[in-house]
Amino acid sequence: MKRTIIILIVCFVATQAAAQNVLIRGVILNYSNQMQVEDMSEISDLSLPSLERNFILDSSGNFSVSFKLSKANYFRIGRNILYLTPGDSLEVKLDFNKPTNALFKGNNRTSILANEYLRFTPFPKGGSFLDAGKHLKKTIQATIDTIQVIALQRKQELDQTKLVNTAFYQLESIRIKADIVNSIYHIPVYYAWKYKLKGDSLQQFMDEAKRISKPYYSQYLKDAIDPDYLKIAVYRDVIYTVLDNAPETEKSNKVKEFDRAATIFNKLQGLNNKTEITALLPDIKSVKDPNYQLASSKTYDRKMGLANGDKAPDLQFLDKNHKTVSLKSFKGKIVYIDLWASWCGPCLEEMPHLDSLKKKFSKNQDIVFISLSIEDNFQSWKNYIDKKQFSGVQLYIDRSALKDYSVITIPRIIIIDRDFSIASLSGSLPSSTKTFDFLNKLVVKAGKP
Repeated sequence: MKRTIIILIVCFVATQAAAQNVLIRGVILNYSNQMQVEDMSEISDLSLPSLERNFILDSSGNFSVSFKLSKANYFRIGRNILYLTPGDSLEVKLDFNKPTNALFKGNNRTSILANEYLRFTPFPKGGSFLDAGKHLKKTIQATIDTIQVIALQRKQELDQTKLVNTAFYQLESIRIKADIVNSIYHIPVYYAWKYKLKGDSLQQFMDEAKRISKPYYSQYLKDAIDPDYLKIAVYRDVIYTVLDNAPETEKSNKVKEFDRAATIFNKLQGLNNKTEITALLPDIKSVKDPNYQLASSKTYDRKMGLANGDKAPDLQFLDKNHKTVSLKSFKGKIVYIDLWASWCGPCLEEMPHLDSLKKKFSKNQDIVFISLSIEDNFQSWKNYIDKKQFSGVQLYIDRSALKDYSVITIPRIIIIDRDFSIASLSGSLPSSTKTFDFLNKLVVKAGKP
């Protein structure tokens, strides 16, 4: 273990020594004032969300953000994928609703051309070249033929891109192949949705799709095994298909090592019980790749910082009159904290469900519902709740004060039990059917149904 630690330190020091500053500034249209330059590398799949590279837009959508970068990597701002290299200085104009309209200027012509090309990157969650089902045809084969035509057009666009470095060209060539496979994989999903396939008819269609698709998986993935390709998000999405079609080699073993680390992470991120979290420590220590082990260890440390059953760290809120209210003042009650902000669409969608949940417990004085805003400033929050005439317990807190609770994304629910222990660090949302039952069990446990 000592040798592993030394290797990790050496790698870390070497990385820091090579790091150069990256600057991105410009304007973003049609989005809220809280954004992030999101890491899209494989390390992001082994890490919990963080506030790293977060930035705030001003009222006109202007922003500036800088950070250190030691090697070329993919990132994302809003819906635009970016390829950044150490020392890049970019001026951008991004439109969240129309990522293809993005404009780039800067000190690195190669990066500009790369990012112009990336404007048209298909969305893996939308079935890549299927474009959320828009390119679905009447038959499986016709759909696959269409996918290949679109992919060929994309490859021609890549070939026509000038001054793009060899590494980027190779990665994007692999992205196209992975997008083809991802598109074919999603055919049954969109067919089932469009034609309302169920039961035997769905199973029959899936069997046929599997039979027709198999040769294409082999065709496009037989030479696509390399740990460097893990930088591509859609490649990671089809990693099981990649491994199924890969021979046993040193490169395939390294890809398998990532897959193993990702499996451990998926188990870890769903746990909030320290006994269960600790049980995964031997698995984390057995991860051979030092970068993957380091990312997994950081995730472990954060999960062990605060978990279900721990005493809740106290918090200081502000009410609309700027009066301080402590979390401890609610001790003795079950506290359901709904974290939100006016710029968070999903948060606003949950509000009617929260009102409904409150009504179900309206006769119980031993449970309190707190709407806790992490708006970027107190006054904008106050103006918003006054305008909307929100009722109930409305409180405000600076996001930085929630560090102990690892609040990175919202909506987020925190539930505190009567004894001031954490009943759920990441509780179910008001719209979930599980929420009422969970709260009711806490009420019954307290002896006051």
